[in-house]
Amino acid sequence: MQVAGTLTIANAYSTPFEPVCASCNSPTSATALIKDALVDCTKCSQKHPLTYQHCLNAIICTSDNKTVQCTVRKPLLHTILPSLLDMSYETYLQKKQGTVYML
Repeated sequence: MQVAGTLTIANAYSTPFEPVCASCNSPTSATALIKDALVDCTKCSQKHPLTYQHCLNAIICTSDNKTVQCTVRKPLLHTILPSLLDMSYETYLQKKQGTVYML
């Protein structure tokens, strides 16, 4: 579905990453069975390594004042925010730990 409007981040404090299956790039649920760094992928129906890819939960505010919730993933996310390409999940975790410690 295509919606015209202004894109804003739904929650500035949410992580810009989501766990995905390394084989099919399908997002995995937070309740997915993860054991030994493998995930039971519901799309592949097999166990595959778990990776983290960029993802943002956003809201589109339309011109008629309606809101549409959406999830922005790559490649569109990297087109909109190319600076995310430089941030790995490991770097994010290191910076996040320092910020939480300071709080």
